Amino acid sequence: MYRALIVDKPQVCREILGMVDWNALGFGSVLTAHSLPEAVEQASAQQPHVALVGMDLGEKMGFEFVSLLRELGLSTVCCLLTNHPGTHDLRRAMRSGCRDVLRRPPDPLSLKEFLEWAVVEELHGTPDTGGVERDPVLGVPYSTFGKLTNKILLAVRTDFRESLTLTSIAQNLEMSSKYIGRVFLRETGLRFTEYLTAYRMIEARRLVVNTGEKVSVIAGMVGYPQLNNFYTHFRQYFGVSPSAMRGTPRKEANL
Repeated sequence: MYRALIVDKPQVCREILGMVDWNALGFGSVLTAHSLPEAVEQASAQQPHVALVGMDLGEKMGFEFVSLLRELGLSTVCCLLTNHPGTHDLRRAMRSGCRDVLRRPPDPLSLKEFLEWAVVEELHGTPDTGGVERDPVLGVPYSTFGKLTNKILLAVRTDFRESLTLTSIAQNLEMSSKYIGRVFLRETGLRFTEYLTAYRMIEARRLVVNTGEKVSVIAGMVGYPQLNNFYTHFRQYFGVSPSAMRGTPRKEANL
């Protein structure tokens, strides 16, 4: 499994963490850093295979960090993230050793395409992007379900971080919430709230295991503004606390 490093402001890092299925792309660890010194420390210790680097790192620029990686002897595949991609940024990025430039933050498709390219062309790996796409909660192909249920599943994948309800989905579809709830239960075997919780928990586990984000931050990233509720559901679903799963002390959740 590969290691990735995201170097940017905290909010941008959180957005990028949730954009793609890092495990499916072959990444077992995704680290974040929010300043140049922290990024250099992470890179020296972890030697990431891929790095996504924001252009503005305080007193330093992203391409300067990429140059430092080369001085450290690391062959990390780097992509520069910039608010206004242009010829000037592209030239500076390439001179420093970057392999690509994306808008900051990138859209999920562009990010996925870059990561797939990096794994296949630069790291000579084979990301698991082919085959039939399966629902992460139910473990069956999306083609198993009807159009209505797939619309509900898509709404969850898109908006699970928000205050999502079956009523809000029904309003967007201009349909009865009771009706779409019955269809969803019949085709999936789960009530909508059960499915939404399971989806959020799976996403939470991925972030707990593969990133260094604080548990309190992860809770908000998967749609839990109340940390106590997040802990309750996580323990009910997995039988252990997030900190125990990560192997860190319980106090980290409050940091």
